[in-house]
Amino acid sequence: MKRHKGQFRLLVATVVVAFSLICLSALTVSAQDFGKAEDFVGKAVPAFKAKDLDGNEINIASFKGKNVVLINFWGLRCGSCIDEMPHLNDMYDDLKDKGLVILGINADGIDGEFLKGPRGMVKLPMQLKYTILQDPGMKLIDLFKMEAAPLNILIDKNGIVQYYHMGYEEGDEKKLKAKVESVL
Repeated sequence: MKRHKGQFRLLVATVVVAFSLICLSALTVSAQDFGKAEDFVGKAVPAFKAKDLDGNEINIASFKGKNVVLINFWGLRCGSCIDEMPHLNDMYDDLKDKGLVILGINADGIDGEFLKGPRGMVKLPMQLKYTILQDPGMKLIDLFKMEAAPLNILIDKNGIVQYYHMGYEEGDEKKLKAKVESVL
């Protein structure tokens, strides 16, 4: 009986070690999929099309040669995202006449009908003044290797990514606005 207990313990230990190695390997592979600024900055923005909340298709290529575009990935349950939104509204008001376009992309994987409340208003603490795009299949999240929200990506008029930053802390809005102004 003792011999079988020892063999069983050895088998369990082997399975645990193998499982741990598989999990560690999976984490390593997944971590490589997360975006880094150097994966995007200085390179052409990946091509994509998405629908706004009214179902109109927006093609990122349509802004090339005309506008500076700030893409902002955000989530409904993301406190930092919600904290950043009034600053994005203000930045849009200040700089839209100079050629700034802001595309807010919801990162929750939900469709526009859910995002729209009564009277077509986004279900947020404030009404957003810039365009909100849908990503119900989460393809844009994958395309831009989003690890955390908010994620801000700044694209110059030539379609080249100039800035890629995940997260938001108070004061980040000043750095972002300065970067946007330098690109405009």
